[in-house]
Amino acid sequence: MKKLLYILISALIVSSCTSKNFDEPDPVLLASLGGSAKASFEQAAADARALANADTNNYDAFYKLAEAEVYLYIFGFHSREESLPAARDAFERMWKVDSLSSSSLKLKAIFSFLDWNWKDTEIYLIKSIAADPGNLNARHWYSLYLAAMGRLDEAMMQSDSIVPRDPEGNYEVGRGSLLYFARRNGEMRDLMIRASERDTSMPWAYDWLGMAYCELEDYDRSVETYHKAFRLSDGTPEVGAGLGHALGLAGAYGAAREIADYYELVAENNCIPPVQRAFIHIGIGDHDKALELLEQAYRERSWFLIFMNVEPWYDPIRTDNRFLDIVARMNYPEFPQASTESIRPISFSAEAAPGWTALMERTSGWFGADGIFTIPLDGREVQQDKRKKTLFVFSDTYIGEVENNVPKPGNVMVNNSTAWMSGCDPDPLKISFRYNTLGDGSPASYFVPDNEASGPGEYFWLGDGFVNQEKDNTLYLFAYHVHKTGPNVFDFAATNVALLKIKNPSRDGLKNYEQTATGLGYVHPVHGRVYFGSGIFVNTEEAEAPDPDGYVYIYGIMEGRKSLIAARIRPADIEQFDQWTFWNGTGWSPHKEDAAPICDAVSNELSLNPSGDGRYLLTFTVMGLSEKIGIRVGESPVGPFGEIHEVYTCPEYAEKGLFPYNAKAHYHLSKPGELLVSYNTITLNFWEDIQQDATIYHPRFIWVRYK
Repeated sequence: MKKLLYILISALIVSSCTSKNFDEPDPVLLASLGGSAKASFEQAAADARALANADTNNYDAFYKLAEAEVYLYIFGFHSREESLPAARDAFERMWKVDSLSSSSLKLKAIFSFLDWNWKDTEIYLIKSIAADPGNLNARHWYSLYLAAMGRLDEAMMQSDSIVPRDPEGNYEVGRGSLLYFARRNGEMRDLMIRASERDTSMPWAYDWLGMAYCELEDYDRSVETYHKAFRLSDGTPEVGAGLGHALGLAGAYGAAREIADYYELVAENNCIPPVQRAFIHIGIGDHDKALELLEQAYRERSWFLIFMNVEPWYDPIRTDNRFLDIVARMNYPEFPQASTESIRPISFSAEAAPGWTALMERTSGWFGADGIFTIPLDGREVQQDKRKKTLFVFSDTYIGEVENNVPKPGNVMVNNSTAWMSGCDPDPLKISFRYNTLGDGSPASYFVPDNEASGPGEYFWLGDGFVNQEKDNTLYLFAYHVHKTGPNVFDFAATNVALLKIKNPSRDGLKNYEQTATGLGYVHPVHGRVYFGSGIFVNTEEAEAPDPDGYVYIYGIMEGRKSLIAARIRPADIEQFDQWTFWNGTGWSPHKEDAAPICDAVSNELSLNPSGDGRYLLTFTVMGLSEKIGIRVGESPVGPFGEIHEVYTCPEYAEKGLFPYNAKAHYHLSKPGELLVSYNTITLNFWEDIQQDATIYHPRFIWVRYK
């Protein structure tokens, strides 16, 4: 039978008449239908099945089996009926072993995605990322979901969170797909060129590069690139469909039809997804046949239909009523758009603030830290008061001696430290860096968990704080209970939140403090891990806020989508947690579980400050860990907030491979129309890198000007 097909294809090629001179599809490759690629997935499934049969509690085996069967389906090698029942069975078995792991939650989301259950897809992807923020595959799937829903800006932000954690480029092709859906074709082309150069044997980079050339109407390069992808993938039909589409757009109708006709011929006995065949017919211009195949794909609940709303290759038929009818039946959810900045637009510019950065470049004692918050010790958020005294609070801090940028042996890390400054200028003579010491003089953290929510092995990272003028100028700081979950720099979990109370704060008076468990760290059933203390805005007359309402606003984050949330309380009642209220999207609720996302893609530490014209500026690192510093403009302390203004690209990622995070503004150290903004940097191999280069780990500063 195969020999007969070879003869048939050869005859078709000889008899074809194309309007342009392109290489015809290789008949042997065409007939292979991706045999070697398919076989590798099938072998992975068989190996995992053997391990699972040998041990019914082997979680990893069931996970690998479910994943292999899913990939056989989404790559188009097996039909839904062939793969998904086996995949679901393996998933149900692993779910019984562990239903709380990030991998289990991710697979549950994927099955929801394949079933077009949009709501559950997002819920379980958020839960998966919350269970393991370092699960890049879960973040990748979430970016695909967001793209399919038409939330392309959010999809790119999720992808941005992957890039600094993916030095080997394992998710470059996935990012390329998002650029494709976002129609950023030049960027997609450049990224896929880099990916294909990184691994010249990987067909999928060439596949997406062919798409980029197609969208850029460079059909000669598109066809050439697709031929290469077709060879490397052993004739995988998904790639063959792209080749056929490109040939059709290039005017090589005969060669395109050969592929379409062959896939039509063998589809009865082989899995050739109808969407792939439809792409070829769109390229040829046979829209009726393409729409007929898309209707078939809808009946089959095809994976390949999920991206209908954003797939550029559907553009020639996008306004056809038959296409619109299928889209309507997909029941995509509608999402609210970001607020427009209704008063008037704000423009931003930014530049480095080297004087402030130099203040943090030290070689003796305190030589590096993150988590920088600045607190005016008089409790008044007044800009450029030369008499102002400021407390800086830091989290993980290195103490030791540095020579030629290299820490000397014997340096140590403590989990929190401080600095005390007079005035508003970066004068090294007016700032004193301090850390706690034990009786023998060895460095120690000022604050250590010791309350009813404390667990073994925990330590405190510090959140924001303020001096409470209604409580005798007592300093209140939020502190996160943190513990390590593994050996790597991102292997940690923040669980509970404590409130620290320091009366009469001074350089030598921080050791005496009280701490209270707040209950403000918890897991939301939809949005994942939640904690408050990421930023504080004191909106009172005593703090000299421009439009006071008498409340302290305490901001927090929902980890799933890096969502901003808010609570508020009268300063005098700060310790009365049963009197706190939480923004639920329309009003204030007494129940913390009612807290609702205000906007997404913010960082774990951030700031909110008045803009000077009745609005508010929310400053953060986009997606928490990226080279982009963002500002959203809001109409109140709880929004609505407008789009993200990416005001600055931190150069350290491109120049030194450092990952920026947790940007925030320091309002009282700024000037009207300007914000002094800090950010931190770190590396993936931080524990080794810090011992070679002390400069990788200290706050950096920029000036952001707005008008």
